[in-house]
Amino acid sequence: MKQLFEQCNLCTEILTITLPNSQEYWFESTEELILKLGIKEDIEQNIERHGGYMIDEWQYVDSRQIPTDIRSRIRFTFE
Repeated sequence: MKQLFEQCNLCTEILTITLPNSQEYWFESTEELILKLGIKEDIEQNIERHGGYMIDEWQYVDSRQIPTDIRSRIRFTFE
């Protein structure tokens, strides 16, 4: 999964992550999945690498200084 974060720019792109079609993930929110998978730090590092910075627990701003929720930049699908 680390490779996914190295290849995208979450300031401008939405990252789609495919998870196994398992009951373990079915009723989890995006926030819960981010925490459960341990990818919050990877997301924050990606934002910083592309010129943005975190302004609170879940929001960042990029070079345009527009607050954006990091949960809106990740989409989970199930195979």
